[in-house]
Amino acid sequence: MLIAHILFGIMSLIGTLMLGISFHSEFNRLTTMQKTAIVLTIAGTLVTIVLGMFLAQGNVFAGVIAIALVAAFVASLFMPKLGKQNNK
Repeated sequence: MLIAHILFGIMSLIGTLMLGISFHSEFNRLTTMQKTAIVLTIAGTLVTIVLGMFLAQGNVFAGVIAIALVAAFVASLFMPKLGKQNNK
């Protein structure tokens, strides 16, 4: 049962990362509801993984580092680049 849980968690992580990467260039064209759904899906999945890692290890430092990495990943996917100009 533990192996199945790990396998499904890895599948969820891969799917979440693929979702974020696939919508990266199209994100600004989506509606607010679609953007919110994607961000919540990605952040929720990654935070669940961080929480599981934190509870399994009990290491506060590792939990803080993992949360910072999740925040950086979500920000890099969905925040507009600073100073980026639209040249049309």
